[in-house]
Amino acid sequence: MNLTQKFVIPLLLVAFVAGGVVGRSLPQRKHSVLPLPNAATNRLAGSAWPRPKPTARLNASHDQSARGTEKIDLANLAAAINQALNGPRQKRHEALLKLAQQIDLHDIPAALQQSRNVSREVRFTFVNELLRRWGAVDPTAAFDFVEKNCSGLERDSALNALLRGWAEVDIAGAAAWVEKLPPNQRRANLVNAVCSMWAQQDPLAALAWLDSLPGSKNSNLASQSYMAIFSEWASRDPVAAAAKLSEIDLKGHDRFSLVYPIVSALIDKDPEAAQKWIEGLPKGQMRDQAFQHFISQLANKDPEKAIALSQTLPAGANRLQSVRSAISQWAQNDLPAALKWIENLNAGPEKNAAFESISYGWAQSDPTGAAEYAAKLPEGSTRNRFMSTIASSLGQQNPQAALDWANQMPTGNAKNDAIRNIMSGWAQNDPASAIAYLSQLPPRVRNEVTGQVVGQWAQTDPAAAAEWVKQLPPGKMQQDALRSISWQLAENSPEKAAELVSSLPPGQSRREMLGQLVSSWGRRDLNATVAWVQQFPEGTEKETALQNLSWPWAEADPDGAAAFAQQMPAGNGRKNLLENVARNLAQNDPRNALTWAQKIPETEREPIYAAIASSWANNSPEEAAKFVATLPAGETQNNAANQVVTQWASNDPQAAASWAQNFPAGPTRDNALQNVIRQWGQNDPAAAAAWLQKQPQDASRDQLVGAFTDSMAYSYPEIAAQWVGTIGDERQRNHRIEQVAMNWLRQNEPAALEWIEKTPLPADAKKRLLQTQTRRSFVH
Repeated sequence: MNLTQKFVIPLLLVAFVAGGVVGRSLPQRKHSVLPLPNAATNRLAGSAWPRPKPTARLNASHDQSARGTEKIDLANLAAAINQALNGPRQKRHEALLKLAQQIDLHDIPAALQQSRNVSREVRFTFVNELLRRWGAVDPTAAFDFVEKNCSGLERDSALNALLRGWAEVDIAGAAAWVEKLPPNQRRANLVNAVCSMWAQQDPLAALAWLDSLPGSKNSNLASQSYMAIFSEWASRDPVAAAAKLSEIDLKGHDRFSLVYPIVSALIDKDPEAAQKWIEGLPKGQMRDQAFQHFISQLANKDPEKAIALSQTLPAGANRLQSVRSAISQWAQNDLPAALKWIENLNAGPEKNAAFESISYGWAQSDPTGAAEYAAKLPEGSTRNRFMSTIASSLGQQNPQAALDWANQMPTGNAKNDAIRNIMSGWAQNDPASAIAYLSQLPPRVRNEVTGQVVGQWAQTDPAAAAEWVKQLPPGKMQQDALRSISWQLAENSPEKAAELVSSLPPGQSRREMLGQLVSSWGRRDLNATVAWVQQFPEGTEKETALQNLSWPWAEADPDGAAAFAQQMPAGNGRKNLLENVARNLAQNDPRNALTWAQKIPETEREPIYAAIASSWANNSPEEAAKFVATLPAGETQNNAANQVVTQWASNDPQAAASWAQNFPAGPTRDNALQNVIRQWGQNDPAAAAAWLQKQPQDASRDQLVGAFTDSMAYSYPEIAAQWVGTIGDERQRNHRIEQVAMNWLRQNEPAALEWIEKTPLPADAKKRLLQTQTRRSFVH
């Protein structure tokens, strides 16, 4: 008997209750009842894929992973799965993999049959390992099984698993099959899998295959697939991978994602060579990001050297992250020395980041000592975060004792944060006890933590958590609790989630939970979700459902989503669905997306063009910029330009700024440049400030300085303070000064007060700032 003949019952078919149960379960409700979910739907039009055809002769000898393992009787499978799930959380994945390898090859269909009503963890570990093994010996039968029984995310994951098994023994056949698939994100994911598997055998051949795919240079899959190849290559031969990367034109790709795995591998092999290679990269954000990653990795080997190198980076997000990584490792090796270094820093974001980084490890190893040190810190946000971290650590060890300690803290935000963290950690390990303790909390704190606690409960028993939430009085606490459980409930039991939504009165909570249900379920089983939503009567709830379904639908079946959207009446539902179709098409083939957009009525094209420009700029900002330049001046061009510069500025702000400056004077140019300077300032304040210094003194410059100081006010108020005084417009200048002052007062009150006195703010504004700070200090 072959594998196909032994398959009898679907694996992952969602079992929903027969028609009318939702309505009958709550007959006393007078508000509308949602239609009943029904999984008995056909696959969406246009989603059929060709069946795999191996190019090599495959047989049981290719099932290498299961050799030498002790086989398990299927009669004992359910007990074995439960035993694996009841083990330590960190060992469950390994236990489920081992169990899947103990299944006899000819028993795989029957084992899949037994696993049809299992948890998400089992579906994505045990089931996928079985499918990987099946794919190595009979990918056609495995594919037929997946097509018949899986949908949504489960189908994607299952196909990826069987493809990996096939590619292990027949890479040419697997690659040829993937080439025939329709171009969309699902195909892109499988291209990545082939590239990763092929790179393990021959990275140069994998690169050649990727380059041969039509449109790969201009699609989203190219960056992801290059990443897959270079990650595998770097793990085996980082020197050769680095040399090849230097030969490749990185334009249009996420360049840092390709550098990242090489830096990691080079550090393990030769840290000095890694540093030298990074120093040879062109100066700019990619080089700074590579250095930040190098420092983070170096901290594991030599934290003191890593700290010293972090101080050579320009102020910005990369430097802060480097300090966090290095000081955390240093504190583990030599806490007194790390503390001394931190204490010598000037007050500001770097000192705050360093304290936050050492607090967790210290609280884990010596919570009493950490608490005594934190109590001596000056009052403020750093002390509060330190205390909250200690509370979290204490709570994991003894939540009741931790709450007793937290209740002795002075009333204020620090105390409330500590209690929230303790309750959240308690709920992870013992949700029943945490729920029971809620009534002992002060009303304000209870309202804030109920959602967190019930959310943890829903991970282990979503049905019980849902019943408990339904008994809460209507209001904010119930709304927060519903948000917390909606994802878990939708993931594990869509019919229960639909029943709960139907039981809620019309309002914000019902709409939010409906949206979460549709979004989550749509990723698991798009066919059933679409059929369900189409039964809704026209109105707000159907529009809400379609808005949340629009992305998973556009991702899985863009043609079907587009056809449905064009039949919808005008409104947000139609608009969102069309925009998401445009984004998805543009990820894979921007010019095809433009051709498609021409078929949409002209009055609806503006947001569609902006969506295409955003996706296009992810992969090729220069090409996207050329497209935007062809649009007529006005709101359409303005929105598209902002989408492009937002994406471009994250990788190459200098180029993005140069492009935006070529626009004619006006709102499009001003908005684009402001977007650039905000992102640039967050990542590299020094370079952004140097560019800003060269701009002419006019009203546009005032707006740019305002955008720059906005990005600096929280993390680097001392830098923002140097710039706000250069704003020419008095009203704008005073507004920005107050913003900077309020943030600086939170971080370094003495320095902020000294600066405020020197500013040209009116006396009443200075007085107002001081009064606000006095009230804040009293609360804390």
